[in-house]
Amino acid sequence: MEKSCNDEVFYVLERNPRFGAPIHLNPEFEFLVVKRGSVEVFYRDRTYKVDEGHAFAIPPYQVHGFGISETSVATVYMFSYAVCEDYILNFTNGSLQNNIFCCKKELQYYLEFLTLNKYRNMFVCKAMFYALASELIRDNCILPDKIHSDNIVLEISTYITKHISDQITLQDIAVSIGINKRKMCSVFKEQYGISILDFIHNIRLEKAAMLIESSGLAITQIADICGFESIRNFNRVFADKMNCTPSEYRKKAFEKRHKGVI
Repeated sequence: MEKSCNDEVFYVLERNPRFGAPIHLNPEFEFLVVKRGSVEVFYRDRTYKVDEGHAFAIPPYQVHGFGISETSVATVYMFSYAVCEDYILNFTNGSLQNNIFCCKKELQYYLEFLTLNKYRNMFVCKAMFYALASELIRDNCILPDKIHSDNIVLEISTYITKHISDQITLQDIAVSIGINKRKMCSVFKEQYGISILDFIHNIRLEKAAMLIESSGLAITQIADICGFESIRNFNRVFADKMNCTPSEYRKKAFEKRHKGVI
């Protein structure tokens, strides 16, 4: 995918059915558009089924995951803060009433056309974002957020995302957010069903896949950026999860782009 003039403004990822996306979070605003079949989305303690022709909106720093069957196809559109700053402010103290919305064929064609635009810039990226956002809020509203363990999990998730290149320890996180380490681990596991260490592992893999697919960075650089101890460890972990090496994954992504598959 060609980079815009403003680096890291926008990513497009076609989800690998064998991989889906494990529990993770991103600093970008994310839209998952289901083009064939259906996708299960885990988001804020619940699992949603998103059918063909529909999309699911995920604001920044919200823990989520995708489950995709072999026969389904979904595209993820990710927009940086620079693209949607004004819109994101709506979510400071609230959440969407409904994250699922209809993504009509006309809108999908529009998104694909703009995605393939070699001269994509900030204005094009904003056009894409607001085309999706306008459909999202057509029959929606912002509800006040509930105050409970979500706050602790958000602090944990945000810390991990900001320090993903470092060698993160549970003690580091606990000290940073001012909570007992045992309680911290218990709250997180109870809410999302996985350990904090597994969550860190998921985020590193998800970010690595995104960078391999959408940037020209060397594999060794990506391994370092994503906090892997060594390139050997990165290659082993990536191949185990993705059923191919990082280099093979990049080659497949390149071939898809040049065949016009988004």
